[in-house]
Amino acid sequence: YYHIPFQLWQLEVVETEDKRSATISMREDCDKEPLVKQFISYTDFPLKSIELYVINRVVLLPSEY
Repeated sequence: YYHIPFQLWQLEVVETEDKRSATISMREDCDKEPLVKQFISYTDFPLKSIELYVINRVVLLPSEY
């Protein structure tokens, strides 16, 4: 996916009684369907979710865009 100049990556954590899992996805833009989506069976990531932008192979937080 190096050829896509703008990417929106989202990590969403799901917490159940016995574990925390997550889903990570990548879209070309907010209104498009994910091109990448992967389930992560265990995570200790402390936030409920996070978004990252990748612009020309540089990773940015939304506040840096």
